[in-house]
Amino acid sequence: FILYGDHCYLLSFPSRRASDLETKANQAIKFLEKGNRVKVSLFVKGRMISKMDAADNKINTFLDLVKEYGTCENKPTLEGKYYFCYVNPISKK
Repeated sequence: FILYGDHCYLLSFPSRRASDLETKANQAIKFLEKGNRVKVSLFVKGRMISKMDAADNKINTFLDLVKEYGTCENKPTLEGKYYFCYVNPISKK
């Protein structure tokens, strides 16, 4: 993960194991608890571009893991070979 100012950047690949995704989610939760914004990005390479359902499932699984701490700013989008979305922290009242 990379921290840029007030937001964190997490990079992963659609072919990673579930335990790797849980580790990234735990890192993101730490940043969301501090009030930072998290950019979740999947690097789609080669033939995976034709199988975007795997990337979509990965990013939705990640969003389910962090839903108690943050919400997705917008629908995940594909730009070039990166499939990404921003997660904003839930404001505590």
